Formats: sequence, C-alpha cells, structure tokens
Amino acid sequence: MTTDDHSPAELALTDAPLIDVGLLRELESSLFAGSPRPVTIARYELLRAIGAGGFGSVYLAHDPQLERDVAIKLLHRHGSSSARAELTALDASRESQLMREAKALARLSHVNVVQIYDAGAFDLEGQDFDARGGLITRGLFIVMEYVEGQNLAQWIAARPRRWPALLDKFRAAGRGLAAAHALGIIHRDFKPANVLVGVNGSVRVADFGLARAIEDSATASATTLAEVTAPAREERAPASALLRSSLLVTRGGSSVVAGTPRYMAPEQFLGHAVSPRTDQYAFCTALFEAMYGRHPIAGDTLAELSRNVTRGRVRVSPDDRVPAWLERILLRGLSREPGDRFPSMRALLDAIAAEGQLVAAERVALEPDAATRADARARDPLRALIRWLEPGLMILYEETERPSLRSVDVMREELTAKTAALPGYAMLVDVSRALMPGAEIREKIGEMFADPHLVYTVVVHGDDPVKKLTAELILEPVASGRYAIVSTRERAVALLRARLVDAGLPRS
Repeated sequence: MTTDDHSPAELALTDAPLIDVGLLRELESSLFAGSPRPVTIARYELLRAIGAGGFGSVYLAHDPQLERDVAIKLLHRHGSSSARAELTALDASRESQLMREAKALARLSHVNVVQIYDAGAFDLEGQDFDARGGLITRGLFIVMEYVEGQNLAQWIAARPRRWPALLDKFRAAGRGLAAAHALGIIHRDFKPANVLVGVNGSVRVADFGLARAIEDSATASATTLAEVTAPAREERAPASALLRSSLLVTRGGSSVVAGTPRYMAPEQFLGHAVSPRTDQYAFCTALFEAMYGRHPIAGDTLAELSRNVTRGRVRVSPDDRVPAWLERILLRGLSREPGDRFPSMRALLDAIAAEGQLVAAERVALEPDAATRADARARDPLRALIRWLEPGLMILYEETERPSLRSVDVMREELTAKTAALPGYAMLVDVSRALMPGAEIREKIGEMFADPHLVYTVVVHGDDPVKKLTAELILEPVASGRYAIVSTRERAVALLRARLVDAGLPRS
C-alpha cells in the first residue's frame, strides 16, 4: 500500500463495516495472537487495526462503559532516536502537553470535525500483545469518534466529480476549520487525506493531532526547511510520496510536525509563525488540486517545491470546467503573503457563497426566457414535494416513492433556495410512502441535513421499522441530537414547533 493509503489522517476510518461487539470473543484469537482476553487501553477494548501512518497506528476499539465503538490512536516509534526515547520515557511534560492539546480539541464540537473523547498514557506490559509494526507497548493515546467511510482524497479519486460536488465537500470541511479557528486552534496539516467522508456523505476534518493553540504558534513553527525529516520508515519512499507525507522538524532534542509539503504554506517552509491563514492556504491548495486535477505549484522534489512555494509561483491556466469567480478566490487564498489572503476561513467561505449566488442570479437574468423556465421549474412535480409547512419556519419534505439522485439534487436545490436567507428553520420529512434508498442516494440525502441552519428534523416513518432504521442511519452522523423519528405527521409537527420555540425562532 502507498503512503496515502495509510496516512495519519485515516485515524477514524475504515472501508470495512462495524464489527458486532458480540463477535469480539470469537475474533480475539485471530486479532491479538491468541489472547484469551481483549487487549485494553484504559477502559477501551481494542478490536482491530484500521490504519497506520508515520506517527501512529489507529485501532477500532469498543467503549464498554458507553456501549459504542471508537477509534483510538497510539503513537509509533518512528522519528529521531531522541523522539523515541521521549515517547518511551513518558515524561510528565510530554503527557501534560498531550492532555492540554486533547482538552483544547475536545472543545471542538462541530458537525464537520471529528470529535475527541479522551486521551492519556497507556502501558501494555503484562498484556499478551503482539507489538507488530513497530508499535510501542508504552506511550500516549487519543480516543475519538469512529467514522465509517473513506477520506476525501479517496472520495475524489473514486470517480469523476463535477465542480459543484467537489466544492460542496470542501465547503463543509472549511466550516470545520472555521470552527477550530474560532476556538484558537490551527490545524497545520490540512489536506484531503485528513478529511473524512462518511458513508452517508457527511464531511469531518480529522487529525488535529498536529494542531496547537494559536497563541503558541510562533514557538511551535518549524525553524528551517533544512531541519525537516521524514518518518524513518518513509525515508526511502519516492519523492512524490514524501511530498504527501506529514514531516517532522527536529529541534532541541524533540520532534515537531511541520506539515505536509504538498499543502504547506510559504511561512511553514520559511519557519515563520503560522496562523489560521496557513490553514486557508492549504485549503485552497487542496481545492485547486481537486478542481484542476493538478497541483497549483510545480515541484517534484522537496527543494523544488519549497523554492516555488516561497516565491509564490502559482501556475494559472484557465479551465472551462472551473468558474472564473472560483479561480479568483483560490488565487487570493494562495497568496504568498498571509496578509494578502482572506482575513479568515469564514470570510473565504462567505466569498464563495456570495459569488455563487451572484453568478446564479446573473445567469437567470440574462436568459431571455427566464420567466418561462422559472414557471416550468415551479411546475416540476419533484419541486412540489418540498414546500413551506409554516412559512419561514418549517419545511415539509415528502420523499418520492422511488428516490433517485435527480430527486435528491432537486430537493437540495429547492431547499437551499427557500432557506438561504433564514437564521434557522426546521424540517419535517415524510418517508412513509417511499422505498428506502440505496447507499449512494443515502449519501446524497445525508448532506441535506448537515446544514448548520437546520435547527431540528423529524422523520415520519409510518410504523415501518426498516424505514425508521434507515432514517437513523442517515441522520445520526450529521444531526446527532437534532432529530427525532416518529410514526405520525401530527406528532412530528408538535415536536418541530416545540424545538422552534426552544430556539427562539418563531416570529411575532
């Protein structure tokens, strides 16, 4: 497998289905070299490895106390000898630092960020554990939300994607970064491999293990590019792989992550202080790469890429597949000087939203038969399935008998048009007459409920247990705590009105 296949980003991800906890005892011997009991770290029972990278191994684990599966990341012995000694010794300052970072990250509770649950030190001495792959038996761990699906790099590569679909995923990731920045946290290593796309289409930014509080950014930045080293097992990897791998700087006998060269900003290569605009640069680099199918800056070696990035040599070549307004936004985000970029990730996302709406409005205004087309669109039977139940507050969405990708696209477009200017709204979804959709359509449907302005959703299933389970599968990852599933429309309306009152949204 390549470095990308097992990068540190895949810390909460696997293509395999969730393991039934009831099968754990049967799997123990094959997973953990005949151990009669599950290997545990704190209270977490390790199930199986689901990822490995230069700085850690990730295991699917079970939390018996809360009866849920989680992902748990353990540190590797890769890096300099001094770094390995530091990890093995588990000195108090190292553990204290990890706990401070974990607490900061745990404050990040956002639909577009992988949730951190726990962190600490572990010691597997005395447990019958095969330390394969260089995994240390004593070290540090971090427990996080388990997300089933793939990373954004894999999602992009799976099949050709049109620019609106790509932009939709990146905007969701951008909202995750903006939420982190609002709490004073910089990611430092944003890239498609560090963004998880759930089986339902939800998007979460992952691997904030490289993050630091903004006020500490100056002292935590890399000093010079000459100090950058790859993890030990990747030192002989091809140059292209190294450019996509998270790299270390060695300073004062310890190792600090510098970022991934392919997505690093000029200030990272130069060893200057990082800021939220450093993440913005990485975001625009990744989005440019997804849109154009090539990196914005040439460089097949670390030295060549560093030279071109620090000199601001962005390759611009118009492409009809990408709107000119989006290219302008990307080029500003790729400015050499941080001060020339957008003031914040939120400002960048607002610019994308504003430009997109303006272009759409201009296109309609210039069409000679705009009124005729608008009338035809209004008479589209699919559009009639999503309408106001209570104007400005509550949307009614009646699922078609046989959901299709087209029906979902129409629903999303109509929903956006109706709610774009609202501070918040609620939605009643009636699936009582619909067949349950397949995985691909469920993924698209799930994206509709990730809207941060959607206060609450109630699904009416009509006493069908299969529909109830499917609705929960779609909603739980993107709207946990913000939805209910009931059997009748009357109960749904009552629930939604109560939630709207709680949110203070009803107008006088």
